[in-house]
Formats: sequence, C-alpha cells, structure tokens
Amino acid sequence: MEKIYIDKNHIILKNYCKHGDLKISTRKYNYNINKNLCPKCSEEIINSGNKGILDRSQYLDIIEILKNPKKKISKDKLKLWYPYLYLEINSIKAKYWRQKVYMWVNKMESPPLCSCGRERNFNNKKGVFKDKCERCNRKSAVKKSSEEKSIILWRNIFKNYFKIDNPEFFSVDNYRISVKVNSEYRIFKKKHIHQFKKYGVLDIDNLILSEQEIEKNLENFRNKWDKYKNLSEETIKNIHPILWRSLYLKNKNSFNVSNFNELKFLIKNNIKEIPKCKICEENATYNMSSYRYNYTCEKHKYSNFSSSKEESLYQFIQDNYSGEIIKNYRINGSEIDIFIPELKLGIEFNGMYWHSDKFLSKSYHYDKFIKFKNLGIDLLFVWEDRWDYKNDIIKSIINSRLGNFKNIIYARNCEVSQISFEESMKFLDDNHLQGRIPSKINIGLRYNGDLVSLMTFGYRNISKGKRYEILRYCNKKGVKIIGGASKIFNYFISIKEEDVDIISYSNPELFSGGLYEKLGFIFSGHTGIGYWWVKDGIRYHRSKFMKHRLVKEGWDKNLSEDEIMKKKGYYKIYDLGNFKWIYKCK
Repeated sequence: MEKIYIDKNHIILKNYCKHGDLKISTRKYNYNINKNLCPKCSEEIINSGNKGILDRSQYLDIIEILKNPKKKISKDKLKLWYPYLYLEINSIKAKYWRQKVYMWVNKMESPPLCSCGRERNFNNKKGVFKDKCERCNRKSAVKKSSEEKSIILWRNIFKNYFKIDNPEFFSVDNYRISVKVNSEYRIFKKKHIHQFKKYGVLDIDNLILSEQEIEKNLENFRNKWDKYKNLSEETIKNIHPILWRSLYLKNKNSFNVSNFNELKFLIKNNIKEIPKCKICEENATYNMSSYRYNYTCEKHKYSNFSSSKEESLYQFIQDNYSGEIIKNYRINGSEIDIFIPELKLGIEFNGMYWHSDKFLSKSYHYDKFIKFKNLGIDLLFVWEDRWDYKNDIIKSIINSRLGNFKNIIYARNCEVSQISFEESMKFLDDNHLQGRIPSKINIGLRYNGDLVSLMTFGYRNISKGKRYEILRYCNKKGVKIIGGASKIFNYFISIKEEDVDIISYSNPELFSGGLYEKLGFIFSGHTGIGYWWVKDGIRYHRSKFMKHRLVKEGWDKNLSEDEIMKKKGYYKIYDLGNFKWIYKCK
C-alpha cells in the first residue's frame, strides 16, 4: 500500500480497499492504522445490518475506553472504526446512546429494576443508572420538599395563631395532626386547625363566637338540612366543629334542652322558644317518634287535651251520631283525635299552627293517612280554618260520611240540564269546600226547579293530548242524591264534542274517591304532597307566591321561596295532595 503525502495534515493511501484510494488525516493515520476503515466500507457494513457474532476479546482496548467516563468515543467514530461493534451496541433497546454503551459494556440485557418494580432511570450526564425509577425519584423529591415546607407551615401556624412557643407535633396521617397542647397530645383534623386559626383557639369547647357568626352558621344549617338531619351530635362535633359550637351556644343561650334531636328540630324550624303546654305554662315535651312537639308537658302527658274548636267538632259528631265515639284513640303507636269504630272512621282536627312545617315534617299527614288506610281505617282531616270559615260545608261532608242526611232525593226524580255560568259559580261558593272555578260546561240536577247537584267540566290541551276534566262536583248541603253523579256524568258523555279521555282529582283529606270508581274511572296515582302558605290563620294557595312573583315585588332573587315567605311572616302547611283518576273514552 503506497502512501502519498498531500500536505503535512493529509495523506492518500493508494489502493486501500476495493473502493480504491483512501484520503485521511495524518493524525488519524498515526493514531492507529488498523482502525482506519474506508467510510464506504463502514457504511456498507452498517447498511447490511449483519452484525454476526462479535468476539469481545478483539475489543478489549475499546472496552477499557468505553468503561472510563472521562474518555469518550463519539457515536460517529465508533460507527466508522468499529462498525460491527456499533451494530451490536445500537441493537440494545434503550433511550440514550450512552445507556446502550453502558449496558453493552456491563453485559446487561435490560435496565435494572427499582424497588417498586419499574425500570430505573439512566443518568445520561453521569453515564450510570439511578438508584430509583423516575416516579419514585419524583415522589421522594416531592415528599422531601413537601415535608420541609409542611414543618415550616405548621410551626408558624402554632406559633403565630395559637401562641405555642415550642410546638411539638407530628402528622398522624394525611388528614390529621397530633399537637402538644397544655402538656398533652391531642389529635386534630388539619382542616379544622385552619378553621381555628381565625379564633386563635385549638380547644373547640372554649371557642367564642359572636351572635352574627352563630346565626350565620345556623342559617347554613337550615339551608343544608338534608346534609345534617341524620347526623348525631358526636358526628357533627367531629366533622363540623364550628357548626357544633354554634348549636351548643344557641342551645345554652336560648333553649337549654338535653336532647340533641330536639335542638336540631328547634333550629331547623327557626323556633324562637319552646312551645308551652296547652294546660299549664311549662315547656311542651318533644315527641321523638313523630318528630314534633306534643300539646302538653311531661306532667300532663297523659291528660286528654283538646282545643275548644276540636271540642266543638266532637260535640257536633255526638249530636249527629248515636254509636260509639272514642276520643284520642291509640293504635300501633299513633293517635286519632276522634274514632268511630262501627264505621272504621277516624277524624283528625288539624290546628293551623301546630300542624305547620314548624312542628311537622312534609309527609307527616300523608304517612298517617296511609298507615291507617292499611289498618282498614278511613281517616278524615278537618283543618282549623275550614272549620272556621266553611263550617256548614264541613258539617255536611261529615254528616254524609256518618250516613246522616236531612234530605234524600233520587236522581230519577230530577231533571238534568246545563246550568248557566253565574248560577254554577254561586252554587259552588255555597256548597263546595274549594268554592268556584271557571269552567266550560256546567251540568246540574234540579228537583222541583231547585238546583240540588252540580258537576262542572273544563277542557285541557296538554302534552299527552286533549282531555276533559271534572273540575267540581257537589250536592246541596244536607242533601243526598242517589244516582246523581252517574246521571250527570252520562249526560255529559252524550253531549261532549271530543271523544277524548276525562280526568279528575279527588281530595283524600275528606273524600275516599269511591265516587269515581262507580263512574268507571281508573285510579292513576298520587299527585304528590302539596302545600299552602298561612298568615294570621288564613291559608293562601302557593301559586300566589311563586318565586318570579316575589322577585317582581322587590325581593332578592338569590333567596328561595321559603326564605322570602318566612321573612314575610308566613308559615307552611302540607296537605295530602290529590288522587288522580282517568276515564278512558277510546
């Protein structure tokens, strides 16, 4: 092989390989001629990918260099000088080139594993594997940093807010911390410590709250009643300590009751003072089973007390019924004000105030109705206001249920015809508990020219299609019309223009709904419990106080209907809702 010097830095090796001459630097040539390969030869070896079986003994010198991190051979130089070695190293699956070299030199088939089971990270800068995987390294760093910050944070909190000079503390878990207070360790929830910062007191039993703070917490308690109603005192104290302290202070300042459920009831209903016994002036007792206050104190617990209005109702029944009548009848843990065993008929007298949402739950009356219905007892509900203002109609309804009528008329002796709007409105005002309502069709029965029965109809175009509705039905007070409803209804069927279904609603407070069954209606379900607003003993339909109407009056739109109405001095009573009936015409 002939050498030809071009200059002091470069030479040409004549007929170096099959590709002919090789031009290289004198520095490379003098370094080690055996390492000098033709670039084209090296490229062909690399492109072939055929690394074959590599004899490591031939590369002892390069292995020593590769082991030494201070001595480096570039990837390109290795590719040129040791193409077969390059192919073998490059075949190793790894992220970095230095990692591949490290694994080849140390005869490693795969990266070493962390204690967690994941592959350890490679430190490309130092050319070695790290002690842990990336995740564990990150967690360790975060944990160390977090712990350092946490120690500083909590030490400052205890010093600055709770005036503990040399705080001794340690974390129990991620949510709790143990702190040395007054020479003993106490465990607190971390979120509660942050809450206590405002007051500078760690001991909840010594926490002082202003009246404004107490009322704010109690208002939150009322607004989120569903969240708190089933929680015990211990649970509230542990989970919501500030709220518990507010309840405790309110009880201490205003009520001093020992029963926590009673306290919750008072706060929930915003009752300013405990109701008084109706016989004496002692506090009335709280009934745990019915979630309301009794009418009497503990001393008069077993006294039969009735209001004057309830007594007048009882006296009316006595005057109009000769059979057995039982006052304050108890069965299966519940009581009926007036019970008539022979008829299996119970009558409840509901005082407006005592039967409001201040003392009774939403479903109290409906649950009681269903309970006695399942026992085979038909329960009537007479409300105080209706006894006051619709007394004659209520008496007529009760007499009807007692089977006591002043006048019995047969429908076959009556004439059926359509009634004028004006006459129907007056008849409803005089004889129907709910009074008048606009209607399209009014059909009545006349006996000797006198209107004795009336049924009114409306027409609805609803989402489920067009339907007729029976709006009102009643007889003249004190009169029973045998077959009257059937005669009127059949007349309506014969004159109605549309062959569509007919719906109606019955009030289970006073009526069983048996009339609709006789007419061929099918029971369609319960509409749900309704409510009325009451002020000064007068009830108002809820539609008069819908939220958008109250906002138009100037009330804050962020307040609920209940909040606004209670600010206006109203309270709520719940009824039984209605039962829906459908008559299929098709």
